[in-house]
Amino acid sequence: MPVDENGKRLSLRPGKGAMGRHSVEYPDNGNKIYSDWKSKEITEVKAMELTGLKKNSFYNLVKKYEEK
Repeated sequence: MPVDENGKRLSLRPGKGAMGRHSVEYPDNGNKIYSDWKSKEITEVKAMELTGLKKNSFYNLVKKYEEK
């Protein structure tokens, strides 16, 4: 099965794109919240509330952010 640049499977039917869930987008306020969280100004629970992300999504984005 073919995959796109993000590793998502592509449909074999014409006109269809990637299959599966949409990827989680970085929130607009993500950089500030990340720096506040890393400097321990806010807790991880507060950071998740401010970004509107669940625990797994939050840590997946943190991992991607730190890999850059």
